[in-house]
Amino acid sequence: MTALTIDERFNAKSGEEFKQEMLEERERREEERETDRAARLQRNVMPDFNDELIGFNIEYCFTYLDEEDSSSYPAWCDGVIESIVSKRLRTVMIRWNANKVAEGDASVSKHPLMKSCWNPKIQSKTCGGSILMG
Repeated sequence: MTALTIDERFNAKSGEEFKQEMLEERERREEERETDRAARLQRNVMPDFNDELIGFNIEYCFTYLDEEDSSSYPAWCDGVIESIVSKRLRTVMIRWNANKVAEGDASVSKHPLMKSCWNPKIQSKTCGGSILMG
């Protein structure tokens, strides 16, 4: 590697090239689950579980199984809270983004919103996680 002068280092890339590389690196980090832009924007404490949740956008993490090699991988799915099923069990009905629902999958399904799984810093096997986006 050759040493560059200060001017050469600052002028080595155009602003557009630098911006494109930055965006690609951010996407790589999110795909590798090193960072999560949405999680940093959310509050640390889950909002009150009441009818005000109806209509909120939500992301919910599922674990999917790769049929080819039997490995599992996490995938975030987005939808809207349609109704409260049980306040005691903290369960809601979620209508999933129609553009992302796979053929044969339900467009609406019931899921718990556990406090312990709210916007977790580290994903666990017991829960994926959920993020309300408002």
